[in-house]
Amino acid sequence: RCGGRAIAVPAARQRSLLAALLLRANQPVAKHSLCEAVWAGAVPAGAGTTLRSYIMRLRRLLGPVLGGRLVARPPGYLMRLEQDDELDLLRLQRCIRQGKAAAVSGDWHRSMREFSDGLALWRGEPLCDIPSDPLHLSVVPELTEHRVQAWEGLHAAALHVGRAADLVVPLQRLTEEDPLSERLSVLLMSALAQ
Repeated sequence: RCGGRAIAVPAARQRSLLAALLLRANQPVAKHSLCEAVWAGAVPAGAGTTLRSYIMRLRRLLGPVLGGRLVARPPGYLMRLEQDDELDLLRLQRCIRQGKAAAVSGDWHRSMREFSDGLALWRGEPLCDIPSDPLHLSVVPELTEHRVQAWEGLHAAALHVGRAADLVVPLQRLTEEDPLSERLSVLLMSALAQ
């Protein structure tokens, strides 16, 4: 989004490129890593030239404000963010940190709010419209771990304020989605016991 306007990125390889840059926002991403993400591990000859072309097209598509944040930085390219709130992943990580800090200080209501806010950012399967197996293999497990950490933190806070029963239905849905997750099953059993 730029100025409240959604910017569509219709080309699959450009979406993969943008995802690879945003997943490591404010850090240079090496050209070879971007090529692996864009061509799903089957990097063609001349990929460096084509990558530069994709970068140019992506800048043009994002417009002068956002496109200007996509800069060349050795050993590759970097997508600059001005604030953590610009990227849901960074907001989720911040909510988890703040939720844990609130729990350590015994502020269970604030802890619950932080974890709830983080979980509200979750909108389905991560990278579902990104056709890059290398990105999926390297990032989705970490993102899924963030989600489970947020649920664990929310559950612990809800237990302390006597609201674990509120988590039964969402935890049932989660365990149906991921029936092999022992951690989610433990959270569900604990919520049911409350």
